[in-house]
Amino acid sequence: MKELIKKRRCMRHKKYVRQRMAELQSELCQEAITTGKVNLEKRQQLLKYKSHYEYFK
Repeated sequence: MKELIKKRRCMRHKKYVRQRMAELQSELCQEAITTGKVNLEKRQQLLKYKSHYEYFK
């Protein structure tokens, strides 16, 4: 039972990370299109999420 709960929690976290990556990427693209500049803090956060997401694979 504990293993099932742990696996479910891991899968939910993975889903959250994937959604947040998509949201950040969308925000970065929209800002780059409108202003012509990239927010480096958001970019750094996206890279952090990407490396964290790779850990799940």
